[in-house]
Amino acid sequence: MTSLLSNPLPDLSAGHRRLRDIVDHARGGYLLRWAAAAARPEVNRPKPERLARVVAAHLLDLGYDANHLRAWIKQLTRQRASAADVLDSAVALDSAQPRVFTVLAALDSVPERELAEQHDAWISDREVMAWLRQRGHPVSGVRAGGGFLYRVTARDPFSAASQAREFVEDMVARSSFMRANRNGIRPAAINLRSPMRWPRDWRPARRTGTEHSPSKRPSKPESPWNRPGGFRRDADVAAIHRMRRVVTDPRTELTSAGTVLRITMRRLYRARNIVLHGGSTQGVALEATLRTAVPLVGAGLDRITHAALVESLAPLDLAARAENGLDLVGDETDLRVVDILEPRR
Repeated sequence: MTSLLSNPLPDLSAGHRRLRDIVDHARGGYLLRWAAAAARPEVNRPKPERLARVVAAHLLDLGYDANHLRAWIKQLTRQRASAADVLDSAVALDSAQPRVFTVLAALDSVPERELAEQHDAWISDREVMAWLRQRGHPVSGVRAGGGFLYRVTARDPFSAASQAREFVEDMVARSSFMRANRNGIRPAAINLRSPMRWPRDWRPARRTGTEHSPSKRPSKPESPWNRPGGFRRDADVAAIHRMRRVVTDPRTELTSAGTVLRITMRRLYRARNIVLHGGSTQGVALEATLRTAVPLVGAGLDRITHAALVESLAPLDLAARAENGLDLVGDETDLRVVDILEPRR
């Protein structure tokens, strides 16, 4: 695969066909091989962050929703699962087959009801209420004008709900152009008491394992730099270890980060071309590209804006400073990591 990716791969070429075949060949047993690699002696074992990244990326590429995976790993954390336990559970998710879900999309207003009723998935307002009651959902205050019951194939309930949400958003977008009713289709607001996202709580854990409440935060907390175990979120612990590597060997670590950034930006540009020039919004890499590129683009725009407002520095001049900083950091000029983008003093 490395050899194939080092050469141009135009569509319908021999290399492109070989790449598709080898991807299909590598997909089977992918996580099993990573689990075997993680069981090696420490000197040959993959780094924890890389292992976590490839496992999560693989499960997301299979179609698991990020919210489902967040709940999955949160449950394993409560059970104090070991790395081997997490990998075994990930292998089980990998081998599980997609399931068929029935998802209700309730609508508040339907301008063209006659057309909607001809659809096989259409159900009336009474049927909407009955469907909710049968599944134990509260119906107080619900005023649905009908809806659609979609049968979708997905890896988990969150992914099934996302597919139904895309159907509804497409209907809403198309109905907004109707001359007869400018309001168009409006989805009904129904609280199913199933949060789609969990709060990103920074609160650290006590040494006893319990959590600090917001009103009882210590007035003089211990330095988290020296005590990564005090952080509650595993992502924060990984960030601490990454920053330690940046401080001890800034040039190597920042060069590696720059390589990852360039790969991500190229992927974003190619996904943009597929959407803009190919007219396709269903690319297999689109969701993964947005998931990784958007935070980086946001951080970059933040630095560009800061330099423009504080120093009146043009974006290309800031880029030149950044490139020089990556070359000079850690050398005899004593340029620090935190000063790479700052004006020279």
